[in-house]
Amino acid sequence: VVKTLHPARSLRLVIKINFPSPLIFTSHSGIPGIPAGAINDVVSKTSSTSQRLIPERALAEIGALNFELLDLNGAVSSAFRNQERAGNGLASKVVQLYQGLDGMKWSDFELIQTQTIDKEISFKNGVYKVACADIQRQMRKDIFDIKKTRLAANLTKDGAELTVFDA
Repeated sequence: VVKTLHPARSLRLVIKINFPSPLIFTSHSGIPGIPAGAINDVVSKTSSTSQRLIPERALAEIGALNFELLDLNGAVSSAFRNQERAGNGLASKVVQLYQGLDGMKWSDFELIQTQTIDKEISFKNGVYKVACADIQRQMRKDIFDIKKTRLAANLTKDGAELTVFDA
């Protein structure tokens, strides 16, 4: 008889949108310690990519996050509307994606992505679709800023410095 030490547990996701009073949406109800006021059972789909560097190709990719929220009984619409009335629109808001497992306490969930809502939000057939981009995009600079110059003199065998034009 084989005994499983850690039985398979279902993934739980939490989306937090950082308003002055944050909105919290969960994929499942019953997450121990989740703050009061969280809207449960509404995170239906998520898709995220992390940033990465590919130095050999001088390429940097910035991450992205897309998610869907089911508007059960109008709860999501009501929460968004209340924020809008308070002068807090969704554009450029910071979004955090957390993951945990069934039975884990909210305090043990892991932060997976931090993004900003900067693309599009759509609503169709009772589902909000939200597209985000990496928060670092706001600060993005080309990290592979190629510099070109020309040598102004020959390099000597024992030389420790180069003389260049247009440095």
